[in-house]
Amino acid sequence: MKYQKGFKFMDYFTDYEIIEFMEQYKMYRLNNLTDNRQNELKEEEEIDHCVIMKEVFISRREENRIFLEKQEERERVENEKKEAQEKEFNFCYGYVDNKSDIQRGKILKILNTKELFNGIVRTRKNVIENTITNNTVTLETYNNINRYSSHKVCLTYKKLADKIEYRLLYNDMLLEVTKTEYDYAAYLIDNELIQGIA
Repeated sequence: MKYQKGFKFMDYFTDYEIIEFMEQYKMYRLNNLTDNRQNELKEEEEIDHCVIMKEVFISRREENRIFLEKQEERERVENEKKEAQEKEFNFCYGYVDNKSDIQRGKILKILNTKELFNGIVRTRKNVIENTITNNTVTLETYNNINRYSSHKVCLTYKKLADKIEYRLLYNDMLLEVTKTEYDYAAYLIDNELIQGIA
């Protein structure tokens, strides 16, 4: 018997302690310290290999530990980024708090749609919020009764149904928006949630 009771060794993943040498099987009965499990068996040659490879196992374990730490850090950063994006997506000054799930989903989808505005990619809600913040804004609805198709039908332009248009007026400028954006702007202004220019 080469190894005594209490001798400890390791492999890539597990730490072991010898409980006894079982003469009838020519094997060592082991205590698996990592998984808290007893009665595992190894031959002497297997333990010899573990002893010889100890430094390699220690190095590999350290490499694995560093890899897992970096992976956890990447996942943490990704989760924080995802949470921040979700928070930004859902934030609109309480506007959707009392809406049904279906209404809430539709409104948030519209308000978070990205578009190019003044050369910058922004969400629609950001455009509304920034416009109110930086200008004196007046809300206006306009019944457009002079709507025609863009292509001729039978040599004439077809008259289209009247349409109510929703507008934000500021600094002699006009921003046409959807009804959802209009209602959101009205909510912000009426509740004084964003302080614009007086």
